[in-house]
Amino acid sequence: MALNKTTLQSDLKTWMQTPRSSQLQAGQDLETLYHNYVLGAVDISGDSVNTVITDSIVNAIIRLTLLETYTTSAQKIAEGFTAYWTGATFQLLYPPAGTIAPEISAVVTTPPVASIFASSLISIFSNLNIDTNTRASQLATAIDTMTKSVIVTCIGTLANPPYSLAVTGPIS
Repeated sequence: MALNKTTLQSDLKTWMQTPRSSQLQAGQDLETLYHNYVLGAVDISGDSVNTVITDSIVNAIIRLTLLETYTTSAQKIAEGFTAYWTGATFQLLYPPAGTIAPEISAVVTTPPVASIFASSLISIFSNLNIDTNTRASQLATAIDTMTKSVIVTCIGTLANPPYSLAVTGPIS
């Protein structure tokens, strides 16, 4: 599997056009949408996502107030996405290249950098003169880029000493 930016863009457009009764519901819907997108991610050995920090995006959305600037909003949302990945794990089905089964661990060692993602969001949030399609496309690109910056370290087993090997790389 792979991350599907086209589906993400379509889902973001629907999310933006769907009225909700609360900020909490908007946050839950966004986190569900993102999690469904993330289910396509694989680490460098081909394993899928196992655990993430749930409710981190929801908590970021419900902390927003009407009085906040787009800069503050972007930072809070970026922090929610970073928290989502902090300490996340991947399944241990396929050992990384150059190793044999069993794979020992597959953990996110470098989550997205919140300030970099926030910068992308600021440019999108600050432009009030773009249509929903364009905004969904820009958000999908920013989210896809941020997600693909996640670095996972997979530790595989070697037949000879030192008996394990760490292989690090981005998700796709």
